[in-house]
Amino acid sequence: MNNVTNKTDNKIKMIVNGVVIDHILNNNLLKILQLLHWQNITDPVAVGFNLTSKRLGKKALIKMNNAKFTDEQKNIVALFAKGATYNIIAEGEVISKETLIPQNEAEYDIYCPNTRCVSRMYKSVFIPKIENDTVRAECKYCELHFSLDELREFRND
Repeated sequence: MNNVTNKTDNKIKMIVNGVVIDHILNNNLLKILQLLHWQNITDPVAVGFNLTSKRLGKKALIKMNNAKFTDEQKNIVALFAKGATYNIIAEGEVISKETLIPQNEAEYDIYCPNTRCVSRMYKSVFIPKIENDTVRAECKYCELHFSLDELREFRND
């Protein structure tokens, strides 16, 4: 792999300009990439998986060249990676660092798992609920609560 410096140091090369999202749980990485519509990104993206972390044990991270996230994109990451860090990189230096916390209420490109929910026709609005340091999502329309693992269907339009 071109982005890995070597197999023993378990690190991904730095980027010059862009963003780094660090401290993502491994099992949520693919959901985050799918919700960020990674298939439409034209600049280089480096993804790290099963990286060593003092805080999480094992973690994932995303490095995107020439990127800056909107608030909506940061909310997507925050829902699936509460406490992840969003770092803005300019000329190889971290110029801004932000801990991502789920917003009180946000619209996501996720279908509500409840097949009878009226929101399945549109983007669902979920209200993150933090219970014992675990994030659950409550659909604003049907008011059912779902674990993040239950949120599996994503809009691609």
